Amino acid sequence: MKGNAFDRVGTRIVATIGPATQSEGQIREMIRAGVDVFRFNMSHGTHEEHHARAERVREVAHELDRPVAILVDLRGPKIRTGTTVTGELVHLAVGSTVKIVGGSKGVDETTVSIDPKRLVDQLGPGDRLLLDDGKLEIEVIGSAADRAGQGRRAAKSGNTGDHAKAGRASTQSARARSASPAPGLFGKVVRGGMLKSRAGVNLPGRKIDLAVPTPKDLEDLDFALVARADFVALSFVQTADELRRVRKRIRKYVSETGWRDGGWAAEGVLADRSASSLREGPALIAKIERPTALEYLDAILEESDGVMVARGDLGVEISLEKVPIWQKEILRRARAKGVFSITATQMLESMIQSATPTRAEVSDVANAILDGTDAVMLSAESAVGSYPVESVQTLSRIARETERALRDDLAGGDLLEYDPVAEEWGDPVQAMARATVELAEVSEAKAIVVFTVSGRTGYRVSRYRPHVPIVCLTPTEATRRKLSLAWNTDALVVGRARTVDELLRRGVEMLKSVGRVKKGDTVVLLGGAADLAEASNLLRWVRV
Repeated sequence: MKGNAFDRVGTRIVATIGPATQSEGQIREMIRAGVDVFRFNMSHGTHEEHHARAERVREVAHELDRPVAILVDLRGPKIRTGTTVTGELVHLAVGSTVKIVGGSKGVDETTVSIDPKRLVDQLGPGDRLLLDDGKLEIEVIGSAADRAGQGRRAAKSGNTGDHAKAGRASTQSARARSASPAPGLFGKVVRGGMLKSRAGVNLPGRKIDLAVPTPKDLEDLDFALVARADFVALSFVQTADELRRVRKRIRKYVSETGWRDGGWAAEGVLADRSASSLREGPALIAKIERPTALEYLDAILEESDGVMVARGDLGVEISLEKVPIWQKEILRRARAKGVFSITATQMLESMIQSATPTRAEVSDVANAILDGTDAVMLSAESAVGSYPVESVQTLSRIARETERALRDDLAGGDLLEYDPVAEEWGDPVQAMARATVELAEVSEAKAIVVFTVSGRTGYRVSRYRPHVPIVCLTPTEATRRKLSLAWNTDALVVGRARTVDELLRRGVEMLKSVGRVKKGDTVVLLGGAADLAEASNLLRWVRV
């Protein structure tokens, strides 16, 4: 095991790869600094560029013997303004009235176009348009057709006296115009400013009828499958059905290509009975960034392997002051469902340009860890920032100090005392996972060792946040990488064995060889029923 992999902090670190971190040398530095997962943002770059980056990540990770995973983040149905007429910034004055039309061009001081154009037909008076991450705001006050009607009524009322002839001509002209309804809407600029081309648009409080996944998402998903990505994140999820559609496509690809890389089952020691998606293609992550997703959160979590608290768009779609509360609630429910979690967006935003973070950013990262997140994520900080390696090192230092406080009960509570799955005590596998953690804590074991084919048992144990390190032994590199988002969990690939006892012996010997345990130490061993060929779960307390 190279690179001191066991010295990592418990909180996992996700970093977005980009121009600032795409070279082999930069990737090596990032991994050594503590990156567990590289995020590939499909909103930018070509498949060819992403493929080259993925190859470099795999090569460097293999060289360092680190289970670094690849997360492909699908763009989703992004709503944007059109391009400005001049190509320059356009000023929208507070209190002014602008026409809102569908299209990808034609933005000026009096007109704002929205792409996709059919969205305009779904809006009405009272709806709010937040532009460029909420920097500008427009409220819809009526339709162009309404204005045309008002114009016709005004023209009609003016048809008296000496103006009758002119009125008749005006009426005839209005009738000609009314043959086809006036397109678009009118809105009042509530919060003005300078508007750029292709600015993002949010429609808070409005459920948008846009297909998820989009055609581009499906193309990018196919790329992720061919590239053997470990995780796929679906953006702007609103319902569980959207996740089911993606899952169905993943399973179809798996069944047609034989994704599985085999394992201990070939020797009969471990049975390949688990239906877990963790070993049938990439794990599926739901990005929570719309109010509708909050409404259907429990159903979405049921269909997900993981969840991302995407605070950027979420903070625009709901009021900013609600984001911290919803962050805690999403993370709490994710743990209760056994779903891993990532907290994202502006974790260390100032480090795009600064070598040190703000005090508020440090507190934000620490509080996400205290909230129970499995991972924290860098976006622009690592993709285009000036200090990507320093950003990773900063996350690692914050996580290490926060986790030390948790272990010493200095942060106001012990996560182990909080039972996130009290409603699931009817599940014997979950009961075994908790029993494993409690046995390890009481016996002061040096490690919890989990034998797992799919990775599911490792995630079940990790959700209890044991103070004892978790080491998962698995037959495949694919599962080893998929465990990279399990809190305080390391994974090793163990060769095949003919008996369970032989497998246990090999596991302990491997832990000794990498310096995790020494003679006289105690470890707690767990094997899930879905992983072991025995009729029941295996739980053993062993002295090395």
